[in-house]
Amino acid sequence: MTRILIVDDEPINHQLVARALESLDLQLEFASNGNEGIAQAHTFKPDAIITDVMMPDISGYELTRILRREPDFAGIPILILTAQAGLEDKLKAFESGADDHLTKPFEGAELMARISALLRRGEPHALLAKLLSRKVG
Repeated sequence: MTRILIVDDEPINHQLVARALESLDLQLEFASNGNEGIAQAHTFKPDAIITDVMMPDISGYELTRILRREPDFAGIPILILTAQAGLEDKLKAFESGADDHLTKPFEGAELMARISALLRRGEPHALLAKLLSRKVG
């Protein structure tokens, strides 16, 4: 089953994302801040990550930068889901290493389509990682 980590400090946003993605048959895990998100990423091993930007400890941009430095997360699709809609904000998302940016409030169908597309693009990376781990282990 495909695993998605959602990092957002607002529990209502966890519910909105879960509702939007419910028809995709995903295993969802939630973190309520950036540091918890990094820890969850290491234990949950998600196939994709959705993160907010504004959180009480570290931003979603910083979370993305930190994870991108680690080989295990270099190819994992990351979507920034934020109320920040300006061009500067979108550019910051991509500069931090995110694969996509979506503005809140969002349409459930659009989030579902974007996650589906990110997962399709991430499949070759996931397959390669599995093959390499078998050879090493």
